[in-house]
Amino acid sequence: MGAPIVTSPEPPDPQAKAAGAQECWVARRQGQELARVSLWWQGTPSLAGERVGAIGALSPGAEPVGVAAWPAAAATLLRRGCRRLAEQGCTRVLAPMDGNTWKAYRLRLDPPAGFPGEPEPGPGWLAPLAASGFGEEARYLSSRCHDLGQRRLSARVQARLAGLHLSDGRGLDPLVLLPSLHALLHRGFQSQPYFLPLPLEAFAGRLEGQLAADPARLALLAFDGPDLVGLLLGHVAGPELVVRTLVVWPGRPQAGLGALLLEEAHHRAGERGCTSAIHALMHAAGPSVPLSRHYAQPLCRYVLMGRRLAPGPRS
Repeated sequence: MGAPIVTSPEPPDPQAKAAGAQECWVARRQGQELARVSLWWQGTPSLAGERVGAIGALSPGAEPVGVAAWPAAAATLLRRGCRRLAEQGCTRVLAPMDGNTWKAYRLRLDPPAGFPGEPEPGPGWLAPLAASGFGEEARYLSSRCHDLGQRRLSARVQARLAGLHLSDGRGLDPLVLLPSLHALLHRGFQSQPYFLPLPLEAFAGRLEGQLAADPARLALLAFDGPDLVGLLLGHVAGPELVVRTLVVWPGRPQAGLGALLLEEAHHRAGERGCTSAIHALMHAAGPSVPLSRHYAQPLCRYVLMGRRLAPGPRS
């Protein structure tokens, strides 16, 4: 038998610390670091009847080549993290997740698509998670559009939406927009798995800079009179537009607004020299996937894992 795998707590690394991690745990064999994870039991998603913990910042992001002990070390570390979260009173754990869905989360199941902000943990972590009792909680998908000139909205729908005003956000005061953005995103995403509502002040901190002047940013805001009813946020990365946020106010009479925002974003990206667009990290059961399917082809899959925790003694 080989040398034993030893797990021990350490201060979170800078990235995990910036994301608010409460603890970091490292697995070593004969002094060599094999894997590390960070733990969150504060600021995590709420779930009726549960206290949710999170395990994230999985390192290394991909299974290291030639390190035979790595899968066992990763599974040992995940089980240790689960025990530690149970000691803190958590009854359920999600992974990979850096605390909540406003931060980095999801496990990549396919080769990377290569866009900024794509989840780093790769499919090598799937077996250790499964060996530690985790099962699939939610699926996500990124797709790529190769034809930015597609126009699929009918003339009838375009005429119905003609009264809306589209703005790229320039000249608008983000502080004045903040309550409307907060309301739109929270109403639009409240049905997403494990969505964590944020108070307005905390939301402002998360949004800071996303509407600021940035030559790579592409933003579209849809107004029905004074009311903000739709939002698309993306970034131009080389020859490609990466759409990260697309949300419309649910239940309002603006059917087709999501497609209008997407087509207009494609058009404006093409004017900037882009030749393709990625519709990034869509919840597989959400409304963005059937919309994207009209314009793009599947590119990469992702998953969020979870498991129940047995109650543990409080530390």
